Amino acid sequence: MKKILSFILTFSFISAGFTQSKTIVIGVPESAPYFSEKIPGNGMVCELLTEAFKNQGYEVSFQFLPLARLYRSLKESKVTCIPYGLGSLTPEEKLQVFETRPVYFSQYVLFYKKSKFPQGVNFTNLSELRNYVVEVKNGNRPIINLLTSNGLKIDLGYDSENMFLKLKEERADFLAIPDIGGLDYINSLKLNPDDYGYTRSISSSSRTMMFLKKDNDQIINDFNSGFSVIIKNDKYRKILEKYYGRGSVPDSVMQVTSFWRK
Repeated sequence: MKKILSFILTFSFISAGFTQSKTIVIGVPESAPYFSEKIPGNGMVCELLTEAFKNQGYEVSFQFLPLARLYRSLKESKVTCIPYGLGSLTPEEKLQVFETRPVYFSQYVLFYKKSKFPQGVNFTNLSELRNYVVEVKNGNRPIINLLTSNGLKIDLGYDSENMFLKLKEERADFLAIPDIGGLDYINSLKLNPDDYGYTRSISSSSRTMMFLKKDNDQIINDFNSGFSVIIKNDKYRKILEKYYGRGSVPDSVMQVTSFWRK
C-alpha cells in the first residue's frame, strides 16, 4: 500500500511539474485590436501567439501591463516573453535577451471619407498632400515628424475615437492611424465601412517576441517551431483575416511570412 501511495504521489508531482513547465505568461500592453482584454481572443496578436504556443503543447495566459512595465516584468521573470523589439533597450540589456523574427507588421495609413475623395487617394510622395489637414495623435513623434517634414498640416488629437468622429464629420481630410486600428474603430463606432478608404502605408515597423536568454532555450525553440507551423498551414493568414476581412490582408503585412519560410 505504501509503495502504491508513493507511486501516486511521485506521479502526481511529476505531472504537476510537467503541467507547470508547459504553461507560460506573456506580458502585453492594452492596445486594441492587437492586444485587448475587451475583445474575444484578446486581440489579433494574442491569437497568433496563443496558436503558435498551443501548437507546441503550451497553455498561454496574458498579463496586461503598462508599456513602461513590460521589460521590467520580463527582467524579473514575472512574464515569459513580451511582444516588442529591442529599440528602447540599452546595449547591456540587449545582450540579455533573445529577439525572434518578426511576428507581425504594424503599418500607418491615412484614412479618409470616400465622399470627399471619390476617386481614391494615390500619391508617390507624401508632399503631394501638403495642402490637406491630417489628424494625428499627440505624442506620436515619428508620424508627426514624417508628416511635417513633407509639408503636411497636422491637427493634434488626444483620443482616437473622437479623432475618427472628426473625420466622419469631414472636419479633417485624413486621419493617420494603423490600418487595423482604423478598421477596428469603424466597427466599434458602428460606422459604414463602405464610406471610408485608406491609403497605402506611409510608415511600417516590424514587431518581434522578446525572451530572456537565460534558461529559456527550450521555450524559444518551441515558439519558433510553433510559429513556423502556423505560417505554413495558413493559420496565420486566417487569424489576420478575422480583423482585416477575408482576402483583404495587405501584402505588406503578409511579408512577415517570408521571414519564417527561410
